[in-house]
Amino acid sequence: MESVQVRDWGHVGCEFVDLSVRKALVGYALSAKFGLQGPRHGARDHRDLTGVAGELSLGNGDVVCRLEHQGSFVRIHANSPATFEMAGHVDHAHLEAIEARRSGGDIAWKARFWGLVFTPDRPDSFQTPPCALAVPQSEWVKALAAAQWSRLMLIEVPMPDPQDHPEMARALGFLAQARERLGRGEYRGAVAHCREALEALGHAKKDPGSQNFPVKEGDLFAHNRGKTKEERFQLLRFAARVVTHPAHHAGKEPEAGVPDVEYDRADAYAIVMHVAMLIAQASRRP
Repeated sequence: MESVQVRDWGHVGCEFVDLSVRKALVGYALSAKFGLQGPRHGARDHRDLTGVAGELSLGNGDVVCRLEHQGSFVRIHANSPATFEMAGHVDHAHLEAIEARRSGGDIAWKARFWGLVFTPDRPDSFQTPPCALAVPQSEWVKALAAAQWSRLMLIEVPMPDPQDHPEMARALGFLAQARERLGRGEYRGAVAHCREALEALGHAKKDPGSQNFPVKEGDLFAHNRGKTKEERFQLLRFAARVVTHPAHHAGKEPEAGVPDVEYDRADAYAIVMHVAMLIAQASRRP
């Protein structure tokens, strides 16, 4: 918790406790919630903040929007906590830029506010230092979905428990590494881990065409009309291995006939989601 000295009264604690998103008439409203803690002393008095305004920024200091307080004042009582909210607005493009910078990971915010605090003899300026708030990726994605951000589709993929599905443990481990590298913006590395996850998955499922279970590729696509559901999912897993194959050989001796393929953010997200769904589907009991 940060603090601000109020003349002839004491230190007021300040913290950034929550950030929510909602669809507005135009664009999106970001609502920042702050906590205040009055000075700890024997007097049962208070101070009022007026003309309160602020700004919201990303963790790197880039300003996102100005924050406004709708009330006429914020009252701070000695020895007591209090909360209040301020709101700002962003458009769709701005929110999309924030998402691109977040790159699939958690998001760090900073916010500060200022105003006038009325002391017994005269008003004084009141300004907080930047207060930090870390929002986990899972909470931020849910907030965007609740705000009906049209460019985001929220799909929950329940991952199997390795204790219940020990045959999936290696595939799940590689998928976890892929997600970590996705959050760091290492897209080719994320795709390479997806390839490793697919190889482990194919081995667990004894897929034709997977490692240790060789088959001619042409045989995989023969008699498609009569294939069972499981055989059709085998084809999906095989196709995913084909898509991720170049990343698996990055930094190694070039393989004859394999092009050098770059994977961007959209590619990596699509592949990680696809592999996660394939693992979830393959772990279902017959």
